[in-house]
Amino acid sequence: MLVDSPKIERDPLDLDPVAVELPRGWLGGSIAWAIRQDVAHLHIVTDVANGGDARRSKWFRDPPTIWRVEGREAVQVRSLSYEPPEPPDAVTELFREVIEAAGADVVVEGGTMRAEVLGLEVARVICDADGIPQLAVGVGRHDRLAQAMLYGTDDVDVSLRTAVASVLDRRHGDAGSHPANQLAAQRWLRAVVVHDPRLVGARQLRPVTGTVEPRLKRQTPAIAVGTSDDGAPVVVATSVGVDLDALGDAADARAVHADATTSLVLVVPEGDDFPAVRELAARLVVPASVVTVPRGWRSLPTGR
Repeated sequence: MLVDSPKIERDPLDLDPVAVELPRGWLGGSIAWAIRQDVAHLHIVTDVANGGDARRSKWFRDPPTIWRVEGREAVQVRSLSYEPPEPPDAVTELFREVIEAAGADVVVEGGTMRAEVLGLEVARVICDADGIPQLAVGVGRHDRLAQAMLYGTDDVDVSLRTAVASVLDRRHGDAGSHPANQLAAQRWLRAVVVHDPRLVGARQLRPVTGTVEPRLKRQTPAIAVGTSDDGAPVVVATSVGVDLDALGDAADARAVHADATTSLVLVVPEGDDFPAVRELAARLVVPASVVTVPRGWRSLPTGR
């Protein structure tokens, strides 16, 4: 199977580099196709696959062989171990109190400290040109730039409180459609099940980082760990919509936060448990279970 990287349309004023990536769902979608076609062994040829992709593929039975095209050669992509990022330094940790005082949750992923409201990032700690950590408020890079122009750096606590209140006003089941209640839905769903673990047959859960760094418009599962009703350890991944790469990402996170034999649960809203998703869950070396929550899960309590 040939998987090609998409063409990236860039804003000519955007000077930040953009890494070329394969479309979301390419790995899980390829495996799901192979299952349906009863393929004995799948070979995937692409131009930008990496060792992390090969590692996530190995959690499936009869994993595909991934080849990366380099010039006129096809080189087999080998699995690379996950290397956790460095934790925030002592200066960055000083922002934890500021974030919590504003009513947001502190989440550290990919080595970056973020402020989240029901799973939606409203600020993050970044370093300025002199390497000094600063709290940048905004939903996404462009919004952070606009917020800095509007409030500057002196009133960051005011702008953060404003952002938290604005998101809470729109991130609930009765609000009309708005980016504030459409983005990062899988992380919002995690907030719901962490507040009420009984929805997924768990006794208690806490959020943890995944092995794929989250981005505002990239649909990656949100991970939580805890204990099931019978007291056994469990890893829970939440996903919304069609994400055929969710199982590979979830199994990868399970290996980091527990071990490959720990119970894994994929949580999706009713109607999102597509046959291909359940087939992929069953295809894992240690299969995962798929649990659904009501379609109206956005109206479920979250403790806020």
